[in-house]
Amino acid sequence: MIKQQKIGIYKLDRHIVAKSALKGKQRVERAVDVKLSKPFDCVLTFYILSDLDKVIIGKPALKVWKYQTTDKGDHLTIDGRTFTIEAMEVEETRIHALRTELEQDLLSKFPKVFSTEPRPPQERAFKHQIIITDETPVLSPAFYATPEEKKVIYGFVDEKLKAGILVPAVEGSKLVLDLIGVLHKSKWFSVLDLKSAYHQIAVTPETSRKFGVITHMGNFNFTTLPFGAVNAPFVFSKFLVDILPKNVGVISYMDDILFYHEHLDEHVKRIKEVCQMLNDHGLQISIKKTKLVKTKVDFLGYTITEGQITPTKDKVEAIHNWTLPQTSTEVRSIVNFTIFFGQFIPDLSKLTAPLRDLIKDKTKKHTPISHTDE
Repeated sequence: MIKQQKIGIYKLDRHIVAKSALKGKQRVERAVDVKLSKPFDCVLTFYILSDLDKVIIGKPALKVWKYQTTDKGDHLTIDGRTFTIEAMEVEETRIHALRTELEQDLLSKFPKVFSTEPRPPQERAFKHQIIITDETPVLSPAFYATPEEKKVIYGFVDEKLKAGILVPAVEGSKLVLDLIGVLHKSKWFSVLDLKSAYHQIAVTPETSRKFGVITHMGNFNFTTLPFGAVNAPFVFSKFLVDILPKNVGVISYMDDILFYHEHLDEHVKRIKEVCQMLNDHGLQISIKKTKLVKTKVDFLGYTITEGQITPTKDKVEAIHNWTLPQTSTEVRSIVNFTIFFGQFIPDLSKLTAPLRDLIKDKTKKHTPISHTDE
């Protein structure tokens, strides 16, 4: 890495006229001297051209560094040491340029979306409200089902819907594993991370009084949905699903949005469309966590590439670092974790059946267990 030691922009005693390949003749009035540390150990003078975002190093500097181009690559020789410059492939260079251009375009068109300043929630007809009842709702992820089991489930649900015995519940985001069937043709992926997402959902005055904060400075109430509130993830997920386009290679889960497309031009188009929608609804994105135009991304604990979805390395390493469980609580933790790998391990339910037998009684926690060959 080049360490910048001294930099200062100054005005030239007299202007000069420079000619660039893209912009034609330009009037240059400012310059900057930059001293580079070893192995370069020299001062470079850069002339500043307006609207030019590339740095061009001239022949004098290249001669000092003994710049050479060979069939095996480009080289710099400094103090007897040779440094190889790896050239990017044409396609990689094009995608890198596109990624940079897209990021700058999004930042320019949607400054409020990527702003670090929080935005208050817009006045909407939709507001979250808690209704106090004697019933405690239980939320649980769907159990893993094989293709054969899913056929049975489809038949059961379809029959009960037609009979009026079942009605559709308010639906949140799809599980990422349900996307395996549609991701196989996708080549390009992007991920947007929404910032302070829950604070964009206003709550009713009645609900605000239930979200209290007690401090030495006094007592306060949230006017927006706070993190940690019961059902907050579901509420925001439902809101996001409602505003995002449907069936166009865009899905959301909690405060993350995944884009997946086969063609690059459509991929970029959808990103811009969604950013416009987010801006219209007063939402914000963390640019530091945003991943644009990638061939591989991590999303919700999975690594997604063209035609493949696998657990991330940290998930696999967690299994390698497991210690032998000694109590029922530790067994339950392992069983719950293995559910994450249900799509990747055949007959997982059979393999974990002996472990699940140990934790059937949920009233017994931290109960010591004895290990058998099974």
